[in-house]
Amino acid sequence: MILEVSQYLENYLWPNFDSDSASFEHVMSMILMVNEKFRENVAAWTCFHDRKDAFDGFLWRVLKLKEEAFPRHDTSEDWILSLTSLSGLKMEDP
Repeated sequence: MILEVSQYLENYLWPNFDSDSASFEHVMSMILMVNEKFRENVAAWTCFHDRKDAFDGFLWRVLKLKEEAFPRHDTSEDWILSLTSLSGLKMEDP
């Protein structure tokens, strides 16, 4: 992969990563590059050693990706609302 040869993760993505302002695309690019390194049997985590303090922010952002990509819509809340509404209905005999 050409991005691995150019060390895209080490030279651009990681040095410019800020957990507060990184976009969804930036975080996903980092994840894809780490996956590519593992696929090619290249040391994937060495670039993170120089900014250990920022690595916690990166992990936090990875865990929050689902919420960023898909705004939270908890179906259990919908079920509770539906059940509460149904229990409030009174069935009339025909």
